[in-house]
Amino acid sequence: FPTELVDEVGIHIQREGKEVGASTGRVRRCGWFDALVMRESVRLNDFYALAITKLDVLDALSEVKVCVFYDHTHSVLGADLAEFPEDNELLSCCRPVYKTLPGWQTSTRGITDFDKLPANARKYIEFIEKLSGVPVKLISTGPERNETIIRRDVPVFEWMDHSPDEAQLALGLQ
Repeated sequence: FPTELVDEVGIHIQREGKEVGASTGRVRRCGWFDALVMRESVRLNDFYALAITKLDVLDALSEVKVCVFYDHTHSVLGADLAEFPEDNELLSCCRPVYKTLPGWQTSTRGITDFDKLPANARKYIEFIEKLSGVPVKLISTGPERNETIIRRDVPVFEWMDHSPDEAQLALGLQ
């Protein structure tokens, strides 16, 4: 978990996001968005869209970071990695390199329209889209179901307007 935060920002994300295991009570590990992990997930799982949850947890931060590659120049490999390493030993030696983006320092809580997000929050989402290669179509801005942005500008989400049976048919699941 190269991007894990074990500092005050990590504690903020854990606290604000209520990142505690429901059955164990253990605090969950949190970190910055890792574009290498996401690109690998997109490649392996053939994702066509992403969901970003708990955007509102980042509201108070003056800056947000995104891991754009891993520094591996200090190892025997001697190079930076732009793709997720398949070898766990390589991964354990990686140091994340971040692109720092300005935070928005205003509440996104309850916003349900992408265009009403603060400009820097939109830029953050758009940067994630660029790095991952797939669009972000669902963004939660709070813990309630109605605190969600569903970007309906792509046909992928047309099935959400139908009954569960119609949606399964549209997805070829029946």
